[in-house]
Amino acid sequence: MKRITSLFLSLLFLMPFFIFGAKAKEFEDEISAENAILYNVETKRTVYKKNPDETIYPGPTAKMMTAVLALEYYADKLDKVITVRAEMIKNVSGNNISLSAGESFSAEQYISALIVGNSNDAAMVLVCDIAGSEEKFVELMNRKAKEIGMENTVYKNATGMHDDGMVTTAADTLKLAEYAFMTPRYIDIASLPKYQMGKGENKRTIHNRNYLVSKTLTEDFYYGGAHGMNVGSTYEAKASLVTSVTHEGLNYLLVLMGCDYNDKKGIGSYADAQKLLDFVKNNYGYIRIVDRKDMVNEIKVLRGKDADYVSAVPSCDCDVLLPKDISIKEEVKYTFDLPNEINAPIVAGDKVGQVIAEYNGEIIATCDIIVKNSVDENAALALWSAFTDFAKTPTFWLIVAVVLFVIIYVVGAVIYARRRRMHSLHDMPTYPYE
Repeated sequence: MKRITSLFLSLLFLMPFFIFGAKAKEFEDEISAENAILYNVETKRTVYKKNPDETIYPGPTAKMMTAVLALEYYADKLDKVITVRAEMIKNVSGNNISLSAGESFSAEQYISALIVGNSNDAAMVLVCDIAGSEEKFVELMNRKAKEIGMENTVYKNATGMHDDGMVTTAADTLKLAEYAFMTPRYIDIASLPKYQMGKGENKRTIHNRNYLVSKTLTEDFYYGGAHGMNVGSTYEAKASLVTSVTHEGLNYLLVLMGCDYNDKKGIGSYADAQKLLDFVKNNYGYIRIVDRKDMVNEIKVLRGKDADYVSAVPSCDCDVLLPKDISIKEEVKYTFDLPNEINAPIVAGDKVGQVIAEYNGEIIATCDIIVKNSVDENAALALWSAFTDFAKTPTFWLIVAVVLFVIIYVVGAVIYARRRRMHSLHDMPTYPYE
């Protein structure tokens, strides 16, 4: 078999259809948001960020935490009926759906009103039912924040109404958004353009406040693939928008905070969202940088039966979120850890090494390298190889030395004995014949 000596040459055939320009396009447009992060869920890579670690007010994003805790608490009892009590809603301000004491709905209905309509009164009914008071519920919020890594977040209430002591960062809000994204039912509810709550006199139609999802107020910002998560504003925190969007099988999370109001269309965060989502849609995608169908190298086989070399291939395909105009040949660096030779017997699928791919100094993929074919052991060669290997050890040479010593000793003893016998015959007296 002909051996491929250059790993690099074999890699030129890994991605022949993804060699584009020399450098990825940067997002160059202006956005009104003071703090922003655009993040890919599958690869856990940040595509864009702006002041992600700056301390800011959470505003309505606090209600994402309230909704997450409610979904977890009522996970197996979403049909529980909760009756509104006057003390639950007596201090409610801000956005609400005008709940009244005595009304009864299921936990799932209150949660849907909270997520779809950003309803503060629905939030407070859930808060009081779960913890008994907002104060105790806030303790749960801060505990959960620490559990999911929101180290720079402090909550003071369950609805996000302004409090000088309540702080977060866009980076922390992204962690909350990712946790919510993984929480069963959250995205399903957040994706509803509208939600019908109750029947008869208690019937309410709650429209999604996320214009990326709902066309009720305007179609200008509707965005295909968007799922909605949380929107709203306070004077101090300005406007915020947290949303998820799916494009070509990829899920992105977008956090926009500190956004300016738009005088006619609502808030400027939607224009920011469109710019950033269009940017990632047009410029990023999954690119295959390692293909398990492509041979990486051939490795010499020692003691093999009917084969001197074996093919080494990646154990898996590696698809990575990268700029679409990336040049695999010029911008992705491959490092191989492979032996020059291996001993038979070899079983197809055995790991023999690893390939590491880097982009801009960051490891973007690792993949085991395995042998493609099995190779049996040649018994005669194995025996000879075992002997030659043993011949390289100190034990072998000690045995050789001992054997030589014995041979020399025996030969010397024989020679010495023969000489003595000859000497004895020579010294014997002679007698005349009588």
